[in-house]
Amino acid sequence: FLQGRHLVRQGSRESMLRAIEVFEQALAIDPNYAPAWNGIGTAYTNLAGSNAIPQAEGYATAKEMAEKALSVDPESAQSYVGLGWLARVDGDYETAARHIEQALKLAPNDDKVLNAAAVLLGDLLRPEEDLRIQKLLVERDPVNPSAYHNMGVVFYSLGNMDAAVASFDKALTLSPDMILAGWWRAYLHCVQKEYQTCLDAYASVAELAGNEAARLLGEAIALHGMGREEDSASALATLESDHFETF
Repeated sequence: FLQGRHLVRQGSRESMLRAIEVFEQALAIDPNYAPAWNGIGTAYTNLAGSNAIPQAEGYATAKEMAEKALSVDPESAQSYVGLGWLARVDGDYETAARHIEQALKLAPNDDKVLNAAAVLLGDLLRPEEDLRIQKLLVERDPVNPSAYHNMGVVFYSLGNMDAAVASFDKALTLSPDMILAGWWRAYLHCVQKEYQTCLDAYASVAELAGNEAARLLGEAIALHGMGREEDSASALATLESDHFETF
């Protein structure tokens, strides 16, 4: 289980797929081990959120895993976190808040529970409170790349570009193939008008994720910034014709 959790935190496509295998091995030993069911759910949630697998498929599987974990352990805080996160993805913040509130009652000091609560605070336009918790989580676990990624997202929402870049760079130093941090860093290169670097970064992370649609999207953004309007429009046209349902 600990090996699987470490692999999920690395955030690469390969590490998350390997984590699923490891959690399945744990379940072969004990089918009623709720943390392993939740671990599989987290891996599928992250794969879907990274555009490394089809989102509908990934999120549906993640929900199934969280519900299975609850069936074997009705007091599994991680299961409520998973269900809350999925409700948030659907835009159902009332349900998300209800699940995360339950998770906080069960495990008020758990890092994953606190992160879920922090992200929800950000969604509810309370980013300063979100950032306070994210900084605490980085202090608690300074070698966790996911913690730096999460903090970077909040810094970006607050308009602190330098801190956001530093946070994503730290996440990628700890886990060079982390897809979510890679997407963000590629995008921020474009925001900073580093268009060629942006173009290269999108291509690199798209290869890691196995996602041609995301590469085309990044290409369209970067080429537009370079003033290459026809090439940008061509990338968008290909994206629309070949990958209409991806996003």
